Amino acid sequence: MIDNISDTEEATMVENTSPAQDEKSPINYEMLLRRCAGNAGFACSIIEKFLRRALPDIEELEQILAAGDAPGLAVLAQRFKSCAADLSADGVREKAEEVEAMGRAGNLEGARVCIERLRSEFARFRHYVSKTCAIPPG
Repeated sequence: MIDNISDTEEATMVENTSPAQDEKSPINYEMLLRRCAGNAGFACSIIEKFLRRALPDIEELEQILAAGDAPGLAVLAQRFKSCAADLSADGVREKAEEVEAMGRAGNLEGARVCIERLRSEFARFRHYVSKTCAIPPG
């Protein structure tokens, strides 16, 4: 975890995460830093916490799906979506929202596809943030 980051390092953090022209960034660092009162070290610490919880949560979504529990799927997906939203991880939030919608609709086959998309978007997010927060990519 990064404890003290200067203004120059913070600017570099945002600059280093600029996506390619045709690629949407999986995280809005500027928004996250605003939410963290400009404290980049704190921003990285909450990203790290999310990274530790996300894979177990995705696995739990898959278990709930296998059990056929559409309402339970919607509840966990909504919690996951909220955590991603707090981080300004818009791509992950959008995919979790799709899982939630499928759970609420009772569409388990649709949820299966959406969970696969969520897992893929989370992997992209994890790889992306590993460039800035000294977090191993995998």
